[in-house]
Amino acid sequence: MRKHIFIVDSDPMMLSLLQQLLEDEDYIVNTASRAEQAFAQLDGLADLYDILIVDEGLPGKMDGLMLAQEAQRRDWFSFSSIIVMSEEVGITWRAKRLGMEYALYKPFDLDALLKLVDHIPRSRRNPILI
Repeated sequence: MRKHIFIVDSDPMMLSLLQQLLEDEDYIVNTASRAEQAFAQLDGLADLYDILIVDEGLPGKMDGLMLAQEAQRRDWFSFSSIIVMSEEVGITWRAKRLGMEYALYKPFDLDALLKLVDHIPRSRRNPILI
């Protein structure tokens, strides 16, 4: 069963790289470049996704940690299915302090991301899609 992944990153090159990497591994991927865009796409459809990958440094009123917290509060994702990425050294500590299990410091090894995505189980809420 293929996992569905939603990625939010304001860097178009990073977004494209991650999407291509994950699609090459047979994951189904959707993307957004801002928190507001992510909310519009996820509202009513969040059950389709197993994993949220979000960059902490999103522009606008809501950064990636705030987006992750709100997604968890709305019961769109559990903290165990959210991966936060950041160029800030303390991201692992900040994410864990907020209850999130997974954080990656940029630049990160792409194989490490793939192992992490593979490790996170499919959402039980996710309907079977072909």
